[in-house]
Amino acid sequence: MRDFLLRLDPWFKRYLRFSSYAIEWVCIAMFILMLVSYVWNIFLRVGFNKGTTWHQEISVMAAMWVYFAAYSLVSKENSYVRVEFLVDRLPVFASTLINWLIQLGVILFHILMLTMILTTFKAVSILRTYLLEWPEYFYYVPLLVGTIDIILTEIIRLIRLVSGAVKFSPETAPTV
Repeated sequence: MRDFLLRLDPWFKRYLRFSSYAIEWVCIAMFILMLVSYVWNIFLRVGFNKGTTWHQEISVMAAMWVYFAAYSLVSKENSYVRVEFLVDRLPVFASTLINWLIQLGVILFHILMLTMILTTFKAVSILRTYLLEWPEYFYYVPLLVGTIDIILTEIIRLIRLVSGAVKFSPETAPTV
């Protein structure tokens, strides 16, 4: 089993590299879209004394992408806030076990979050945004995409640690 997991490691690395690159560009593009919509509205208000109303919906949707893409990048870089002073004092076996259990907890939390997002999708599927008349679930698409990516990233991290593809260290340790 370990050999099989080690053979998958290049694919895991490719996924992590590609998804990080894609998420960074989505984050940048959505930030630019948010900025341009606000600047356009300000330009119209200052220059022509009339503004737009649609810019706010566009900006909020773009901001949702920025927020959840950024959170996904935090997961990819394993840059969570950590509380390690107690776990670091334990023997290596115990701290490794605790870290892996916490990693499983993070994965289970995001799976629970995914089920809640899908339930929310069903609940808001009949609603439309006020101005643009877009489906209301558009607001939840970034949350869905970010959560799925975090689940995949955390599972890959756990598999890589358990299989030995990555050596255990504080930098590669699961979230504490």
